[in-house]
Amino acid sequence: MDQLWLFVPLRQVVANFLRTIPEFPHQPGSSLSVAGISLDLFRRADALQQLNSVVDRLDQLEGHSR
Repeated sequence: MDQLWLFVPLRQVVANFLRTIPEFPHQPGSSLSVAGISLDLFRRADALQQLNSVVDRLDQLEGHSR
């Protein structure tokens, strides 16, 4: 009970933090841990790279046909 005076300033700090939560919406499934990196993530990155290559190639072909 001797340190009860800490709760008043701490309450303000917590309130300020809670006010910032709407600025950073929850993103389900996102993870910044090493455990979140999996083989599937690398497969998706490769697939995205291949898709971007196809789109670039189509853009090139479209430019030649004009």
